[in-house]
Amino acid sequence: MIRPLYSLTLFELGRWQLSDGTYINGELPENIQGHYGPQLISYILHQYYGCRVTQPILLSQLKEIGILILHKHSFHNEKNDLLSAGILSGQLQVDDTGACHKDQNGYSTVIGNDYFTTITSTDSKSRINFFQILHGTNPQYLINEDTVEYLERIKPESWLLGYLLMQSPKKMMNQEEWDRFLIEINLTTKTDIKLATEAALFASLIENGIPKNIGIHGDDAGQFDAFDRSLCWIHQERHYRKIIAADEETRKAIEEIREGIWDLYKGLKAYKTAPSVDLKATLEQKFEDLFSKNTISPTLNKQLEKTYSKKEELLRVLENPKTPLHNNGIETDCREMVLRKKYPEGHVVQKEENVEIHL
Repeated sequence: MIRPLYSLTLFELGRWQLSDGTYINGELPENIQGHYGPQLISYILHQYYGCRVTQPILLSQLKEIGILILHKHSFHNEKNDLLSAGILSGQLQVDDTGACHKDQNGYSTVIGNDYFTTITSTDSKSRINFFQILHGTNPQYLINEDTVEYLERIKPESWLLGYLLMQSPKKMMNQEEWDRFLIEINLTTKTDIKLATEAALFASLIENGIPKNIGIHGDDAGQFDAFDRSLCWIHQERHYRKIIAADEETRKAIEEIREGIWDLYKGLKAYKTAPSVDLKATLEQKFEDLFSKNTISPTLNKQLEKTYSKKEELLRVLENPKTPLHNNGIETDCREMVLRKKYPEGHVVQKEENVEIHL
């Protein structure tokens, strides 16, 4: 016997009036969660996660068999609250990948850690976009000392530092108010507008409770260079794997460096488990010895210099043992988005406005 995916069930709830005029209402069974039944929910989850059916195709399928998508706001609210709750963990991992919406190229930004993952699709992958995603559904802008601190870190000699403080309305601004403010203070160049917007978003995040020392872990993408940034060791090692050796001596030099990287990586893993002052000093010296080497290969030497310049981000774990060493989990989550982009040739997916299925 084949069970239908859904059935219409009418629940009649009792209602009793008490002596004081108030009423007691009956309640639905605990396994009934609003509009959807458990069997339909299981089917949708399996189609989306197990079979990797895209949301537009899944939505079309549900409509064909008569399923209405109602009362989805609670799911959207839960999704929107997830990131703000996850930020409290103090350590985030980030990555992004290309995404397509109505035949227009965009990006999906993945933020999470071992306990949660959020995916937000937008048309940009700038640092402004990253800060706006951290804000949630209502980005806010603020000019205060944190705004100036951000500008001093990015562009210490910028004239914007004092100018923004003098012009500041000393209040949180929404998107419309911020756009109007930029016009009023006559910021015209794209660079100045970009810097001011980043700084105001950053200050507002701090004001709203995000700690300045929150960890942001990922690859070397510039849009994620904020807060206490740390870099993925797997990505760093790939640079050395890609170097093509012109002779046997160069090949041996590359292999020696790669072996040294993995030896250092093992030491950092051990430090995460059992931090100690002595081990920290040993690992810092290993980093110095490894990445300040001068080899026969100019290409290898240049890459060693690049890695050395990222010492602080690569050794962030020595200051905070909770810092990840790689970004494999978030990259796997990104891969899910990539797989769903691979439609059959000639098949064009049209995603309906503001319609998503979240269970």
